[in-house]
Amino acid sequence: MALQTQRAPTNTFYTSYDARYLPCHDEDAEIQTAKHEIKAIKKSTITSTQNAIRITAQAESTGAEILERLGGQKETLLDVEENLEEAGIEMAVAGEKVRKINRLNRSLWGFIRNPFAMIRRARRLKEIEKRRVRLEEAKRERREGIKEATVEEVMPSTEVMEELVKDESMTMTALEKRAERMGFQFEADSDDEEMEDEIDKNIECLYGATLRLKSVGLAINQELEAQSTAVQRIVDQVDRNDDQIALNAHRQERLRRR
Repeated sequence: MALQTQRAPTNTFYTSYDARYLPCHDEDAEIQTAKHEIKAIKKSTITSTQNAIRITAQAESTGAEILERLGGQKETLLDVEENLEEAGIEMAVAGEKVRKINRLNRSLWGFIRNPFAMIRRARRLKEIEKRRVRLEEAKRERREGIKEATVEEVMPSTEVMEELVKDESMTMTALEKRAERMGFQFEADSDDEEMEDEIDKNIECLYGATLRLKSVGLAINQELEAQSTAVQRIVDQVDRNDDQIALNAHRQERLRRR
């Protein structure tokens, strides 16, 4: 006769208790874990946005310093350009004097004065005088500050920035933001609301700072392009002055040989 295997007695009370209550405890634990994770993420977000604000402020300060240095560099370029133009005018005047000496030397030998040459000389002298007038006007305008672009002019004013920052997502009141957050917040408490308010405030600060940085970047680019044009004008003026020097030297050499 085969032996019958005896089964261990089971406690139906504890089995039914586990089935009824343990899943609830697991769910509560998961909820608490999720809440802690959400708070940790929000705290990390606050730290990240604060760091971003600090870095953005440093970038704004650097941009302002660059604009200030570019302003000083612009003044230097204007000085160089004016000095080269003035030197070019004086060399043109010297060239005309060399021409006059050459003409006087020829008159000693009985040459008849060429009326067409006199007309050309009058035109050259008139052009030299125009250049001198333009240079003096440029100097006067510069002294009066008409052409001077300072950092305050290229940096956006507070009023302009306030207009730029005005946006539907950025002009909501604190109560409106809290009402909007209720749709996705889970069991929000006072600490959670404070963290959300801090995140919103930091994001709003970053938004305004981003607009200011964009404005500074555009101003720097505009100033660099303007100075690049000024450098090219200086190079062209140097070439013209060099040509005038070579021409005057050639004419003086011809006078010595006579």
